[in-house]
Amino acid sequence: MPQFDILCKTPPKVLVRQFVERFERPSGEKIALCAAELTYLCWMITHNGTAIKRATFMSYNTIISNSLSFDIVNKSLQFKYKTQKATILEASLKKLIPAWEFTIIPYYGQKHQSDITDIVSSLQLQFESSEEADKGNSHSKKMLKALLSEGESIWEITEKILNSFEYTSRFTKTKTLYQFLFLATFINCGRFSDIKNVDPKSFKLVQNKYLGVIIQCLVTETKTSVSRHIYFFSARGRIDPLVYLDEFLRNSEPCLLYTSPSPRDVR
Repeated sequence: MPQFDILCKTPPKVLVRQFVERFERPSGEKIALCAAELTYLCWMITHNGTAIKRATFMSYNTIISNSLSFDIVNKSLQFKYKTQKATILEASLKKLIPAWEFTIIPYYGQKHQSDITDIVSSLQLQFESSEEADKGNSHSKKMLKALLSEGESIWEITEKILNSFEYTSRFTKTKTLYQFLFLATFINCGRFSDIKNVDPKSFKLVQNKYLGVIIQCLVTETKTSVSRHIYFFSARGRIDPLVYLDEFLRNSEPCLLYTSPSPRDVR
């Protein structure tokens, strides 16, 4: 099982105990293998227990693993970490393991912070330049034009994106799939994987205080390993999640998920 999944399923007190035990009778191998636990603990400390996403964990774990150094004789450990709270982290780790000294070097992967006006100006140049426009396909140019248009609401931009699938998709099934996935992720502030991993058996009607009767379904396999609900409800106008859900179900077919047989099953 991947380290991230193991750490997510480990109770916090057990995780802390395992981390502390590495330093009771330290060895080079034990300390070198603590990077994953360090990543998880540091995130818990700096984000007040908020769940960490898999991609974020992998990124932070790589930084710590590549920078981790220690001295068993002098009982000191040093590593890099993306944070502006290095002193808080050092004090927290020191509290867990008083006999050791921890040094955290703030890590900044990006040397300078780009200003939003610079980014928009760069995009505007790409949009206005015929040379730059020729490098992209028509779909990208239309999306860029929609996003850079002034005076448009988020709903107007969303409707334009939905309409774009009408002329960028060759097949009805593909168009329906793209429109459904886009609107479902947008309305639910979710990810593509959240919609993809919805449990088909969990669909049910629930009463909402503001919207009346709506459709609710459950996702247990998320990036953060925290279950969440996905909702579909009726809306006036072009952006109606129920309409796109209906079209998706009419134009799609269920597919079976196959898993590789274990060695015990192969004879």
